[in-house]
Amino acid sequence: MKSKTTLKMTALSGVLATAMTLVVVVVAGLAEPDYSHSQDMISELNASGMPYAALIGYVGFLPIGLVSLLFVWRLRGDIPGSIRAAIGLVFIACMGIDWIVTALVPCDLGCPVEGDISLAQKIHLIWGFLTVLLVPVGVGLLVKPLRQAGFGRVVTILSMFSIATSVVTFMLMVLQVFPEVPGLMQRMNLAVFLAYLSLLSVKVYARVS
Repeated sequence: MKSKTTLKMTALSGVLATAMTLVVVVVAGLAEPDYSHSQDMISELNASGMPYAALIGYVGFLPIGLVSLLFVWRLRGDIPGSIRAAIGLVFIACMGIDWIVTALVPCDLGCPVEGDISLAQKIHLIWGFLTVLLVPVGVGLLVKPLRQAGFGRVVTILSMFSIATSVVTFMLMVLQVFPEVPGLMQRMNLAVFLAYLSLLSVKVYARVS
């Protein structure tokens, strides 16, 4: 049987993943010359050819992905078991896997979406696209199980806001409504998802008696 200390530590893994993301992205952005948080995508921080690509990928992105997956694994024990819940957890786990893919299969310099791109870049684009599509679906699927588990109305509201933000930012990027700030669009979506993840983490922590 797991100790109370272990349960509390794993419960806060969602908050830890959020904190790690903020620190890694900010620090890595400062370390990379000419990097713009509003114009450049996060995956460009460890793109092939960047000065600190390996360090950012393996010391930054990889741990973020692993800690994110740890929280998803922890969350499964606090909601009613069902096919709906299982699929929802797998889909939101795509965000954690995306960090790992970005670390292990870095994009080409500049992260181009067309032209003469490498196999790694193609894998990166395909998985990134799947993540953008599946994560909001996963958040939606978990609304009912979380409500049944007593996570509260605030979680439901933030779930809906996360889904809406994901859809809106995706459409803005696809339609190139604001082509000069794709990085900002990505960060807005990620920020809301991390707020959602952190709230779930705090709620899980509070349930440990």
